[in-house]
Amino acid sequence: MPILKAPPEPPDIANDSFEGSPQSESRFVNGFWQTLQNLPEHPPRRESVDLLALLGLVCLWGALFYWTWGTWGSVTIDSGREIYVPVALLKGQMLYRDVIYQYPPLAPYFNALLFRLFGVHLAVLYWAGALSALGSAILLFATGSRLSSRLIGWTAGAILLIEAFRRSLFSFPLPYSYASVYSCLMACLFLWLVVRSASSPRWVWKLAAATAAGVATLLKLEFGTAFYVVLALWIGADCLRERKPAPIASWLRALAPGAAACLGVAAWMISIRGAHFITHENMDSWPTSYFMRTYGKMWLKASGFDLSAHAIRIASVQILILASVLIGLRWILRRMEGKERRLFLWVGLIVALFVFAFGFPPPIAVNFLGVVFSPREILSVIAFPPSMAVLVGGAALAAWWFFLRSQLRSQPTIALILTFSSLLSIRSLMQTESVGLPIYYNGPELLCILIIASLLVTPLTSSRRLRLSGTVLICVASVTSVVINSNISLPYFKSFTPLITDRGTILLPPPTAENYKAAIAFMKQQSTLGNAVMSIPEDTSLYFFSDTQCPTRVPGFVPGVVAPGEMTDEILAQLKKQPPRFLIWSNREYPEYGARVFGTDFDRPIGDYLRSHYRPIGSLVPFDPTHWSAIIWERTSSSVSN
Repeated sequence: MPILKAPPEPPDIANDSFEGSPQSESRFVNGFWQTLQNLPEHPPRRESVDLLALLGLVCLWGALFYWTWGTWGSVTIDSGREIYVPVALLKGQMLYRDVIYQYPPLAPYFNALLFRLFGVHLAVLYWAGALSALGSAILLFATGSRLSSRLIGWTAGAILLIEAFRRSLFSFPLPYSYASVYSCLMACLFLWLVVRSASSPRWVWKLAAATAAGVATLLKLEFGTAFYVVLALWIGADCLRERKPAPIASWLRALAPGAAACLGVAAWMISIRGAHFITHENMDSWPTSYFMRTYGKMWLKASGFDLSAHAIRIASVQILILASVLIGLRWILRRMEGKERRLFLWVGLIVALFVFAFGFPPPIAVNFLGVVFSPREILSVIAFPPSMAVLVGGAALAAWWFFLRSQLRSQPTIALILTFSSLLSIRSLMQTESVGLPIYYNGPELLCILIIASLLVTPLTSSRRLRLSGTVLICVASVTSVVINSNISLPYFKSFTPLITDRGTILLPPPTAENYKAAIAFMKQQSTLGNAVMSIPEDTSLYFFSDTQCPTRVPGFVPGVVAPGEMTDEILAQLKKQPPRFLIWSNREYPEYGARVFGTDFDRPIGDYLRSHYRPIGSLVPFDPTHWSAIIWERTSSSVSN
C-alpha cells in the first residue's frame, strides 16, 4: 500500500516578511515589473461593485455641480472668449478670418452647434463642460478597473471631478479653453482604448484610438502630438512582436479617417489667408509666433515647464523626499508582522489626515538639502508629487526596457500608457498641481502614479488586506491633498453676487457684478441707438451678455496676441473703417506677462490711436481701483469728421 504524503503547508501570506537581501530586492523589482506588465491581461469582473463605484462618481459629480453652480470661470479673462466666439460663428463670421482663435477649430464650432441646438445660454456650456468632466472621470475609473485596481481608478476619477469644479478660470464648466476640456475627455478615452485593446485583438479598438487622436488634434495640437507619438510607438511595438511589418497595413486603415479629417481641416485653414496667417496671427502658441518669441518662456514657466537650475533642484529634492518615504515604508513594513503592518498603515493615515487638515502648531519648517518645507508641504509632495510627469516618464523608459527584455512576449500596454501620460504632462513638467492648467493633463498620469505607488509600498506577495490598507492610505492621502487645495467651501461662495442676464447667470464678487451689470446695460442701450461699443483691453464676455459684436477681429488684447507690423496695421484699419462710438476701457492689467498696461506696455500703436481719437467721459459706477472697474470713452468730434 503506497504511503500518501501530506500536501505542503501553504505559505503564510498574511504574515510573510520582506526579505532584506539584495537577491530578494532584485526579485522584488523583477516581480514588480512582471506584475505591472500583466495588469491589463486579467481584468476582474464584479459588476455590482462597478455599478456602485460608478454611482458614487455620479453622485460626487452631481453634488459638486450643484454646490459650485455658476462660480466657475472668469468673465474678464479667457472664459469670455470661449463664450463669445461660438456666438460670432452663429452670426455668420468665419473663424480665424473674422474672429481670432488660438487653437484648432473643433471646440468653437462644436459649441456653436450646441448653441444652435439648445439656445444661446451659459447653461448649455456649463453642461457641456460638466458632462465632459464626468465622462473623463468614468473613463479613468474604467481604465483603473481593467488594470485590476478599482479603488485607484475611482480615486483618479474623483480627484479629476474635484479639480474640475473649482471656482477658477481653470475649471471644466466654464474654462479658459473648452478645447482643453474636450481634449481631456479624449485623452481619458484614448487611455481606456489602449488598455481595452490589450484584452481584445479586434481592429475596432485601434480604429477608435486613431480616431480619438484625430479629434484631439482638431482640439489642441499639443494633445494631438502626444496621441500620434504613442500611436507610432504602438505600431512599432506591434511590428516587433510579430517580427514583420504586416500590422502596418491594418494600422494605416485605422489611421486613415482621423488623419484625413486633420489634413482636410488644415487645408481649409490654410486656404483662408495662408499658413502664416493661421500660425502667426491666430495660434499664438505656435513656436515661431510673436507671442512665443516675446512672452513664451514666461508663459511656459508659469504652467510648470521650467528647466532652470533652480526648478530642477527643487524637483530633485521633491523626488528624493518621495523616494525616501517609499523606501522607508518598505523598510518598516519588512520588520513587522501582518497585523502590525496594517495597524501602522492606518495610524499613518490618521496622522497624515491630521497634518493635512490642521498642520503642526506652532508652524514647523524642515530644511531638506537647502529647500525649506512645512510638514503639510512635505505631505503634499508625497500625496500629490509636483514632479509627477518626471516620475511617470522615468517609469515609461523602464517599462519599455522591461518590454524589450521580455523578448517581446508581453503586451506593450503599460509602456504605452505611461508614455502617453508623461507626454501629456510636459506642459506642467516640474509643477503638476491639482489647480491651474495641469488639471486638464494630470488625470492619466495620476492614475499611473497611484498604481505604481500602491505596488511599491506593499510587497507583491503580501496579504490582500495589507495591499488594500496600503492602497487606501495612498488614495485617501491623495484625495485629501486635493480637497485641501480645492477652495470649494460654502462660505466662500456665499460672498458672491449673481449676475443675472438674458443669457445666463454667473456668480461674481459684488463690485464686479455691479460694474458688469452697468456695462451690459450701457452696451445694450447704445446698440438700440445704432452705436457700437468696444471693450478693451479684454472682457470679451461683455459682447456675449449684451448680444453685440466686437468691431475688430481681435476681441481681447492680451500681451503678444497682436503682432507688430501687418497685424497691428490691420487692426488700426478696422478701427478707422468702422470706428466704435464708445469704448469701455477697464483697469485690467497683465503683471503675469511683465507688461501691465494695454496701450502703454504693449500694443502701444493701438493705445496711442485710441487715446488720440477718444476722450474719457466717466465711469460706469464709482471707480474702485481695487476691483474691476471701467471708464467710458467717447469718440471725439474731430475724429468723427475725419
